[in-house]
Amino acid sequence: MTVRDTLWKFLQDIVKRANSGYFYAVSMNYPAKKSEKWGFIDKKLTKKYLLDLNRNQRAYRRKKGEANYFGCRYGSAVFLQRTIGNDISGDDEKWQDITQKPLKIRISEHLELEVGYWSNFGDKCCVKLSKQCYQELKALAKLGHDQKDARIYKQLSDLPAVTAPFHKQKETLLKIARFRKNSAKK
Repeated sequence: MTVRDTLWKFLQDIVKRANSGYFYAVSMNYPAKKSEKWGFIDKKLTKKYLLDLNRNQRAYRRKKGEANYFGCRYGSAVFLQRTIGNDISGDDEKWQDITQKPLKIRISEHLELEVGYWSNFGDKCCVKLSKQCYQELKALAKLGHDQKDARIYKQLSDLPAVTAPFHKQKETLLKIARFRKNSAKK
């Protein structure tokens, strides 16, 4: 399992794999109260899904018609992906085809993303804010408080815009927050 220390690298890994044929995915979150066991859980998932295979081993599995797996974790958010092929026996996860329906990833209490393919953005995998998360951030940016304005603006500007839809949402939210920040000074 690949553990990433930045949201940017985490999202890049997901998009890169999705655009390379890892169309089925599962998203989950580890319990916060078991944070000391996350490394152990990573090792179990790595063993179960053979996440530590090298390039040649993955190519051999693909020729045999078996699915390859990829796992990535950022904080407590875990995203597992697999290719088309025969599942590993005992696979009890519910894999979702992200080409048909976007999959949500809960990064934190206030940040939820969607990974999927949208027809109006071409044939590449995209990441964007979920509708509910976008509306909540938009309301926060509009509402604002004198003490919270700078913090909200900084959090919005720190979000990594990995794909075009995410970048458009981020810029819209920043414009609203900037307008609110400038109008609060007057």
